[in-house]
Parts: sequence; structure tokens; C-alpha cells
Amino acid sequence: MMAETARVLTYRVADMLDAGLTPNMETAIAKVTATENNNRCADMGIQIMGGAGLMMDYEMQMYFRDARVGTIGGGTNEIMRTVIARQMNL
Repeated sequence: MMAETARVLTYRVADMLDAGLTPNMETAIAKVTATENNNRCADMGIQIMGGAGLMMDYEMQMYFRDARVGTIGGGTNEIMRTVIARQMNL
């Protein structure tokens, strides 16, 4: 469900760009949703695997690290929330 939510929001932004619009707020919403959902999924994977999920023998440790970078790179999610708030005149 989390991956599909992120996918739908991303497609919505792509459709808006194709229509010649400037979807600043929608892009920020899609970025925050996708990266936070990815972070939650990676956290669940670690939880399921337990200590083995953090061992270099398994790819889960890489997914966990990579998921964390998403919430920081390209503008932190806190900054994205500020962009959203400004677009909403809050």
C-alpha cells in the first residue's frame, strides 16, 4: 500500500508536468510520502529479520541505509514540509 501510494502521487506530478503546470507542492508531497514510506518499509524489513538484517551478509542493511538517505537528499523532508506549508499559505 505504501509503495502504491508513492507511485500514484509520483504519476500525478508527472501528469501535471506533462500538462505544463508547475506542481511545486505536489512534488514535495510526493517526495515526503515516497521517502517516508520507503523508510517505514526498510524499518519493517529490519524488524522482521532481527539482528541478521543489520549484518553485511544480507542486502537488508543496504536497503535500510539507502532508505534513510532519501529523507535527507534532495531537500530534507522538514524543508519539503515548509514548501508545502508555504504553498498552502500557512
